[in-house]
Amino acid sequence: MQAEAASDASCITDNTCLGKWGDVVILGQPLQFINVASVAALALDPKWALPYTSPHQCLVTAEDTARPQIRTTWVPHETNGEDNIAYEEQLKEGDILHSGQHIRIANKGSHTGLFFYLHSSVRDLCHVGSQPLIVSQGECKDNIFVVNKPGERRVDIRGGGPVHIGEPFVLYHAATSQPARCTMKQQKTSLGFELEVNRSFAGDNFSRSIAAVTNHQ
Repeated sequence: MQAEAASDASCITDNTCLGKWGDVVILGQPLQFINVASVAALALDPKWALPYTSPHQCLVTAEDTARPQIRTTWVPHETNGEDNIAYEEQLKEGDILHSGQHIRIANKGSHTGLFFYLHSSVRDLCHVGSQPLIVSQGECKDNIFVVNKPGERRVDIRGGGPVHIGEPFVLYHAATSQPARCTMKQQKTSLGFELEVNRSFAGDNFSRSIAAVTNHQ
């Protein structure tokens, strides 16, 4: 089943449908990214301004929502470059997400004609020990991430197996190797209070583990 995005992207809380394509994560297909500890979905809020962001950037949180919405629906994109050549030329599995693979994570429905990419700047020093996780329009090295299994170091691109639907994994910021995580702290948004997310190190692997899931039936 093809995912359906709302035609009017102004309503970011509109429900969407996530399709089922088997037990592996397929690049280019819409998913939700769920934090294991909180069972909250990665979400964006383009209506909430932050003091350290530019007009083409906006807030990211973790939202406890029963059904997929425009703001919680994401599409993993393969990045260009030698990091992903092994899957395209050697394994012939360029459409399947693997551990160790470099990807961008896009939200396609929250802004007409433009993608928001999960993003964290290496120059952002507004927080000690952690860095903001936001979304930004336009591709750059700051919105490249690496997937890996919880508790394991970043593996070579040729050594990772396919990522399965519902399987926990860690999402590392490629430029800094810091994991994306849900801090469990309350974050104010235009829709009320949700959970804060950032990129930082934590002692509990499960607090930063994320699973890709299809629509709950």
